[in-house]
Amino acid sequence: AFDIVAERKRTDFKYVYGSSRSPIGATESFVTELRNRKKTAETVYLYERYWGDWKVTKSSEPNKKLDANTISFEVVLKPGEVRKVTYSFETNWSKG
Repeated sequence: AFDIVAERKRTDFKYVYGSSRSPIGATESFVTELRNRKKTAETVYLYERYWGDWKVTKSSEPNKKLDANTISFEVVLKPGEVRKVTYSFETNWSKG
């Protein structure tokens, strides 16, 4: 629907280094602004995909890990509502 708008922005990114001083993972944070321009309430499903061994470390909204690579947020927006969903991930690419 063109009346529902989402804008995603990465707000932080840092590599995590192992003992060999090579990157073994990363931490990153995002904000997605959701806007409901409709005159009715709407449910928005926000999906993120990751690979490696990852976990959510912070989130402003409840979320579900759907599978090894996918997380979803279900957000109910009131008519005319604007809401920012913030979340942070920690990813480990190697156990080294």
